[in-house]
Formats: sequence, structure tokens, C-alpha cells
Amino acid sequence: MSEDILAATAQRRAETVARWGEAHTMRMLNTTRNLILFPNMALIDLNFGIQVRTMYPTAPDRTEITGWQLMPKDAPDPLKAYRIDNALTFWGPAGLATPDDVEGLEQCQRGFSSLNEVQWSDISRGMGAERPTAVDELQMRSFWRQWNECITGEKASPEGPRYDTSYLTPATPDAALQTTSRSRS
Repeated sequence: MSEDILAATAQRRAETVARWGEAHTMRMLNTTRNLILFPNMALIDLNFGIQVRTMYPTAPDRTEITGWQLMPKDAPDPLKAYRIDNALTFWGPAGLATPDDVEGLEQCQRGFSSLNEVQWSDISRGMGAERPTAVDELQMRSFWRQWNECITGEKASPEGPRYDTSYLTPATPDAALQTTSRSRS
């Protein structure tokens, strides 16, 4: 990143800290998140941009993917230019990330078409773990459980122990009040 981009990013972060506080800013800006909205939308939130993608199968071996790069409308011009360039050079069809993802998906499709050889895809990484990690395949198993229910009407059993979700809620009533009062300002 150029000095202009680094300065613009630092300024945006300082404004966010002033409005929401350091802890909330850390949760908003220092986290990589990928979210699949069943059945065909993905939100990819990285520290250099948010990408929204939709996936529409058009044939058994073809899928149309459309992507949008999101950014605040009041972002400084140098930051907007950087994010647009990043959308093209990283996420675009000839960018750094997309071609290898497409290649991987095409190779998977070739493998799936060899049904006589292997009748399943192993997505068991992290299965049975007490808490999901960033590299397990729980999200894929969850997707296919939901897909199976939509197609067959049969609800699949959830896997393993229930995950501890206490980290998703404020630890104290005071923390909840602080979050609420900040969001109203």
C-alpha cells in the first residue's frame, strides 16, 4: 500500500475508534470473516475489502458467479482507487485469488463426475471438534445438511458437541450497556 493509502486507512480506523471504542473496532476491522448465505451468496470480509458474490448454477457443470466490491461511499478518493484496483487485481477474473479458486473448483467438478470411482467428497476436517476453527470444514458440512433437507425433506442430525457461543455475547451487563449507548450516538 502507498503512503496515501496507509494514511487514509489509519484515519478511517481512528474515526472508528473514536465512534465505537477500541474493543469494538478490533472486532469490526481486525477480523477476517467469510459468510455463506444459503444457498447461493457469499460475503467475504477481509481487511482490504468486502466482496459479495452470488453463485447461480446454469448447467450441471457450469456456474455463473457475480461479485461486487463494497466500500463506504465517504471513503477518501485514494482509498476508493486502491479498493477498486484490488477488486480487479485480486478478486477479478485474472486476479491473484480468483483463477486458482476457479481452477480448484473445476478440478473438484472433474472429480465429482467420476462417480464410479469415488461416491463422496471427504469434508471431515474438524469433525467432532469441541469448537470450530478457521480451517475446519464445518461450514461445508452445514451447507450440505441444509441442502439435503431442502431436497429430501429429511433433517440431518447436527454433529458433535454443542459449541460454546458465550464469546458472542457481552460478558457483563455493563458491556451490553456500553455497546448499546455507543450504537445510539
